[in-house]
Amino acid sequence: MTKSLLCNFTACVLVALALVQCGGTEMLAVGDVVAQTGAKQNSAGSVKAIPATETPPSIAAPITMLPVDEAARDNDFLTHRTALLRAIRDRDLVAVVAAAAPDIHLDFGGGFGSEQFRQQLVNDQDGSRYWRELETAIALGGVFETPDDFCSPYVFCLDIPGCSDCDPFTTLVAVSQGSVIHAAPDGNSQVVATLAYGVVTVDDQGTHYPWFEVRLAGDSANKDLGANLGFVDSSSDFRSPVDYRANFRKQADGTWLMVSFIAGD
Repeated sequence: MTKSLLCNFTACVLVALALVQCGGTEMLAVGDVVAQTGAKQNSAGSVKAIPATETPPSIAAPITMLPVDEAARDNDFLTHRTALLRAIRDRDLVAVVAAAAPDIHLDFGGGFGSEQFRQQLVNDQDGSRYWRELETAIALGGVFETPDDFCSPYVFCLDIPGCSDCDPFTTLVAVSQGSVIHAAPDGNSQVVATLAYGVVTVDDQGTHYPWFEVRLAGDSANKDLGANLGFVDSSSDFRSPVDYRANFRKQADGTWLMVSFIAGD
């Protein structure tokens, strides 16, 4: 299913974009992903980095969560969200704040209000945290909880299929077809595998945040799931169910406003 990389690996260390920048790897459909990691495990049970001349294998995760986006069910909401995402990417502070409800809910400590929301955006001067989280939470897509309420992203809004006992605080979901797993908590480290929309369990305490060492989520009695896969970047290819999420509500005049942007539980 995959082809050899046509460019020097050291020139493509950021393989997080599913290697398409090198023009050498086909994207795999979820149903075609084949587990190829068994031979890569060392005596300690962890996955070793594969030689730079090989294409990282795609892992077949026992539990997956496919993307869901119902925004197109309501044309008015879709138009609103499209305009909001454009404003976020343009760093249009006035337009973004105007899209928030006057009493927008911002944290579990009593933080609320469009003025506080504006200040959070202003404080994130380089856009590396708050702006980025806002864009990601909305752009990933979500679901209508009622005809007048939209929740995003789907990673928070929906239960993970087949994983009723997954702890949201120790679970991460791969949000692309080529989410990357590294040998070390460093984006320049060797890529050991990719994961298509798979669900993983965190096996450390965030010593290298936003990087986490992970294993496949599933039945703990299944010894094949016990080995750690490597490290993933929770700010990029993987997302926690309790990361930032945004909720939108239709107003009496038919317009939509963001009524919460909050993280945690």
